[in-house]
Amino acid sequence: MKEALFRTYTYIGKVELWLAKAGVMIFTALIFLSALSRTVGYPLGWAQDWAIFVFVWCVFFSADACLRQDKLVTVDVVTSHLSPRVNAWLKVFNWLLIIAFLAFLVYYGVSLTYTSRFVRFQGLPHFSYSWVAVSLPVGAGLMFITSGVKFFEHLKNMQRLENGGAN
Repeated sequence: MKEALFRTYTYIGKVELWLAKAGVMIFTALIFLSALSRTVGYPLGWAQDWAIFVFVWCVFFSADACLRQDKLVTVDVVTSHLSPRVNAWLKVFNWLLIIAFLAFLVYYGVSLTYTSRFVRFQGLPHFSYSWVAVSLPVGAGLMFITSGVKFFEHLKNMQRLENGGAN
């Protein structure tokens, strides 16, 4: 069971990274197409709207991909002067704070998605804003899972350190 969950988690991470990369290429192409068409006198209003839609999804997929690979920016000016034990407990507190915030985002993101179901997305008359809003609970949910995994890995590492490095 644990192996299957790990494989699923890894597969979702690969799909997410692929979607983020594809999203960057798509919104870049759409913005370029929009600028080019405006330059020749035939502006495509829909291209920027689709680029914004793709960009929003890309942001959340990229954020989780960075979180999975520990590539987020960290500032350790204060923590570098603390003892390893204090750092470890500070990290526990940070992970709990992050998980609580992401749970909040999922909850209110679902609410936002539901309440915006009849709102049209900018220049796309037959496209609901909910498709943009649902990126919030989906992205926060993915980061919630990743944060939970990272939190439990950290707890396991803390336990190993307290037991003298024994496995």
